[in-house]
Amino acid sequence: MRIHLLVLDGVFDLGLAALTDTLSTANALAGSLEQPPAPIEVTLVGVRRRVRTAQGLTVPVVPVHGAQSPDVVLVPALGAKMPDTLAARLGRADVADAVVALRRWSGAGALAGAACTGTFLLAESALLDGQRATTSWWLAPMFRQRYPRVLLDDSRMLVNSAGFTTAGAALAHLDLALGIVRNCSPTLAALAARYLLVEARGSQAEFVIPDHLAHADPVVERFESWARQRLAHGFSLAQAAVATGTSERTLARRLQGVLGRSPLSYFQDLRVERAVHLLRTSTDSVDQIAAQHFQSVAPSPYRSLEAAVTRFRGTDEGTTFQYLSHNGTVAGETNVNPSEESPHAFWDRLFNQGTVEPLLRKARASVLDSVGGQITDLQGKLGAKDQQRLDQHLTSIRELEARLSAPLASCEPPADPGEFPDIGSNEQIIEKNAVMSDLVVLALACGLTHTFSVMYSTCGSGAVFWMCGAADGHHYLNHTEPSPWSVGAAIARFNMEQLATLLTKLRDTPEGAGNLLEHSSILCCTEHSEGWSHSQDDMPMLICGKGGGRLRGNVHFRGAGDNTTRALLTALRGAGLPLTEFGYEAGLSNAPLLELEV
Repeated sequence: MRIHLLVLDGVFDLGLAALTDTLSTANALAGSLEQPPAPIEVTLVGVRRRVRTAQGLTVPVVPVHGAQSPDVVLVPALGAKMPDTLAARLGRADVADAVVALRRWSGAGALAGAACTGTFLLAESALLDGQRATTSWWLAPMFRQRYPRVLLDDSRMLVNSAGFTTAGAALAHLDLALGIVRNCSPTLAALAARYLLVEARGSQAEFVIPDHLAHADPVVERFESWARQRLAHGFSLAQAAVATGTSERTLARRLQGVLGRSPLSYFQDLRVERAVHLLRTSTDSVDQIAAQHFQSVAPSPYRSLEAAVTRFRGTDEGTTFQYLSHNGTVAGETNVNPSEESPHAFWDRLFNQGTVEPLLRKARASVLDSVGGQITDLQGKLGAKDQQRLDQHLTSIRELEARLSAPLASCEPPADPGEFPDIGSNEQIIEKNAVMSDLVVLALACGLTHTFSVMYSTCGSGAVFWMCGAADGHHYLNHTEPSPWSVGAAIARFNMEQLATLLTKLRDTPEGAGNLLEHSSILCCTEHSEGWSHSQDDMPMLICGKGGGRLRGNVHFRGAGDNTTRALLTALRGAGLPLTEFGYEAGLSNAPLLELEV
């Protein structure tokens, strides 16, 4: 296969190197395949005898008139990165000469490809008119205005159309080169990607900074500013038009022209952007990461619900071991969401909202809004730690206001389940779990929350699982040597039976065309694989539900020393979170369990 790299003066050094090095790597590895493809012949061609890169390096090129016709011609990016400098660069004479060469080679049957700002040169030839393409995400407004006949999808990393391949920004040159190799040999492309440590990247959407794009138009910029202040509220096109000082039709037309999106679509993009930012910067537990995302895209009265089945918690292990749900740290202090173990209190919180004072329920004005000026003055007088504490407090008040102003559940509230006192010295764990499961499922079905956690026990728990033959607390049993494995196994099996009760209720509750279980992503795990040694090796974890079609069922996976964070990442992706990595330091993972994903 003969590939020409069309190099213009001021070429982007990294882009050119990415193309040449990826193609040469593929050539070097081809010999290791049982059926190697034909060698790739790469030639650097130019429309001028002397070509220098953006960093001033000389590039040896073959004149286009003396080069043989290629099978593929690729255009690396130009060094100009911003709209003004790029527009000036496209007006130079060598671009017009390059366009002539591109048209000639394309007309002779060559596949044409470009990456980053190189796509502008390809678009200058009009060859992309009527074709799907992508480009550098921050230059999308300029591209749409300059080439309105091109069907731009700036969220994609790589776009193939009839006779053309375009790639996104900067390192998308790698994707472009691998895409060309893949046309010859998918096996070789996969091998080269492995050697170069290039992961499959179908989208550049997660890298997009919408406010940067919005600044290309004053109306869009005003809309963006208004939208960011209302991400926790519902969307109204009429209100958006008033806020931006234009008509609904004009607003929609301006956003479509600049961003290629409707106002509602862009509003949702901003919500996702905020969620992704929170996901990458927070130290919250996995349930709260999911909760933050859902509150950004589909707010509910309760950000999350936390339920407990046993009441006994360890008293000497610290908050890390006492609670399942964490909000990270605030001013150096652990911030947790204690689980509710009382069925009556849990029911009262969810369904007995009629006990709230009528005047408070009907209050339209926000308490925080009424004292906004005083809060601003106070913020200017506080140190960093006190500022963090105040922000956390204000967030809690906002969430409380949202719950109080939210409509009651549209479904029929259940009767008060009452309390479940001990029978002798034994907790009614089975009965409590059945009620708590009912309440969690009903809260989901009624739209009161999208996120929940259930704690059956803690690693420092003093709960006595008497129905399994245990006479001592769970924590003590795990530290008894020799460990009573028969009792420990019975407790583990019992807790899985309690989980099965919840899963069955979710399965039996209709949701859309399926049921709640099919639309859920539920992670079940323990703190340790062996309690007596505190080992976290080979930890058993379950991912239940099908995540609305994102997850496979009935799959057993056992890794060899894999980071358990992979399971957490997979569960979050199954819930629809736009994540490519999760965790910190040694616990960081960017490799979800693809065996579990659809």
